[in-house]
Amino acid sequence: MQNTKGNPYQYIVFTFDDTGLITDVRFAMNNTHYLEIIKEGERLQDFAYRQPIIQFLEIFRTAYNRKDIEFLRKVYSKDALIIVGKVIKQEPNSPDFLDGCYLPQEQIKFLKLSKKEYIERLGKIFVYNDFIKVVFEEVTVNKHPKYPEIYGVTLKQYWNSSRYSDEGYLFLMMDFRDKNNPLIHVRSWQPEKFPDGSVVSLGDFEIIE
Repeated sequence: MQNTKGNPYQYIVFTFDDTGLITDVRFAMNNTHYLEIIKEGERLQDFAYRQPIIQFLEIFRTAYNRKDIEFLRKVYSKDALIIVGKVIKQEPNSPDFLDGCYLPQEQIKFLKLSKKEYIERLGKIFVYNDFIKVVFEEVTVNKHPKYPEIYGVTLKQYWNSSRYSDEGYLFLMMDFRDKNNPLIHVRSWQPEKFPDGSVVSLGDFEIIE
């Protein structure tokens, strides 16, 4: 993976079936983040959701590293909102600003993509890069105050590939109503925090039933 940032050594997780056969291999979450998420789950009494979230994040990150476009196509919901943000000093009002989003317009300029557009772009990135190396740090998990099966995950993402590298803050709104098949409804990325130190989070979006 050439001279990319981060520890060249990675921990991995093996999943076995009842007969002892390996059914899955994925990159493991940093142990410090793992313990923080579990401890918070014990405090909030939602440990049953925290464990699947950790597992999902490990599989999700591994999917980018191994260029598993079909898995990523499956985990984003049909109407998923994909946002790529660029922090700016001032931005005039826009008539098509994100519906149901409370972010101040003067802080960030958004590029909004549909699931189809995002997956198509991602497919091209996978083809044109010899390798993809994605690392997650600073992981924070928050439960929606009204919908107990909806979670917001905020983390710092380091992206390195043979043609491009960046780092920024990633937000995922995740739906665990089907624990075996969790879905991502919102994916937002921004290159840096807002001036007040915040990032896109669960409270910035309105859930309409």
